[in-house]
Amino acid sequence: MKRSVKGKKVIVAGMGKSGAAAALLLKEMGAEVKASDIRDDDAVRESTRILRAAGVECEVGEQGGALLEGADLLVVSPGVGGDAAVVSAARERGVEVAGEIELAYWFWPGGVIAITGTNGKTTTAHMIKAILDSAGMRSVLSGNIGYPFSSAVLEHGDAGLAILELSSFQLEHISLFHPGTALLLNLAPDHLDRYGDVREYYAFKLAIFSNLERGDRAIFRLDERELVEPMLSRNGAAGLTFGLEGGGLSISGDDVTLDGERIFSLGGFGLRGRHNIENALAAAAVADVCGVERDIIETSLRSFEGLPHRLEHVGTYGGIDFYNDSKSTNLDAMLKALSSFSGRLILIAGGKDKGEDYGAVREAVGARARAVFLIGESRDAMKEALSGCCEAVACGSLDEAAAGASALAVKGDTVLLSPGCSSLDMYGGFEERGDHFKRIIGNLRGVDDE
Repeated sequence: MKRSVKGKKVIVAGMGKSGAAAALLLKEMGAEVKASDIRDDDAVRESTRILRAAGVECEVGEQGGALLEGADLLVVSPGVGGDAAVVSAARERGVEVAGEIELAYWFWPGGVIAITGTNGKTTTAHMIKAILDSAGMRSVLSGNIGYPFSSAVLEHGDAGLAILELSSFQLEHISLFHPGTALLLNLAPDHLDRYGDVREYYAFKLAIFSNLERGDRAIFRLDERELVEPMLSRNGAAGLTFGLEGGGLSISGDDVTLDGERIFSLGGFGLRGRHNIENALAAAAVADVCGVERDIIETSLRSFEGLPHRLEHVGTYGGIDFYNDSKSTNLDAMLKALSSFSGRLILIAGGKDKGEDYGAVREAVGARARAVFLIGESRDAMKEALSGCCEAVACGSLDEAAAGASALAVKGDTVLLSPGCSSLDMYGGFEERGDHFKRIIGNLRGVDDE
């Protein structure tokens, strides 16, 4: 235990999965807990039921200074931004603010592998978990995957290693959080609807390295070395780079090399796209510094199957391939998806506008897609940015976009859902969007599977 909360008055802001888990952990650790949320929806009402049954006081409504009366600590869920009224009030009153990841870390008895990056986090985290499982190393996968770290502390406190997928939101309020191995996959603009500019977003991502010290390992893509290496020169952690075009861990043909020496082969690796090869290199780097035998790393990566909603092949109908890449929630992810195909593409894109420059993908979309069908809040802005590079059609729904793409496609084409935007304007999450797409395609009639 790195901190004690026994007898402390703690406010938890946000009663989603992470906030509810944090409140339960605090209660278990002897704190006087009050959970709050500005929302009043089905999810919050269910959390309220669970928390009250556990003896946690709950309040729904406006979060301001009055909520913090007598508080020793404010714990914020990832969805509560730094400019939220309750966070501002805490700062004004001198109340300590901690994120859910920071809180759970205080009570996690084992080691931590932390993973962040703009794209590829979940896939890479699952790769690492699969490798460690094959090696017989005890671990639990938690964090941004939908299983809060606080829940892992309560339910798997003896699991050995915590493999944490971390978003920038989860890294906003850390102080003691100290992974023994920290991995940064990549950086690209995202969440500009939450942050003032891309530099602020990158700063929170880089915070994953802030508490490393001599003896720890920092693993990062070669392209990010100018941002990471100055941090390591201050804290003394050892760095290991990876990349497709160079780095300590790289690839030549099918061979994975470490400092130029072949260590194993990725021949037969089953995931589509160069970005997934880069994810595999990152996972291999983590496993290698954890002491996993290289033949186990090789076998685990070769047998790894992709996750749903990430370049997921939905089916082939009438000679047309359909792919669900609903997890593409930013433009960098869309670009990676586009580069994973060599044939003719019809793209379905759009969703919640997060402040990105759609003109930045104009050249790539024009080079790869012969048409793009656009949905959601961003459809008009995307159409304006992409018109002229290919046929661009604004649609009122995903059903309409999928129908239009299917009607336009001919044998040999690929229809790709890779939105490049969040789903939260139309759906509860990217999974719901992807599942809807799969249902639409599964309901195609008058054609045969091939």
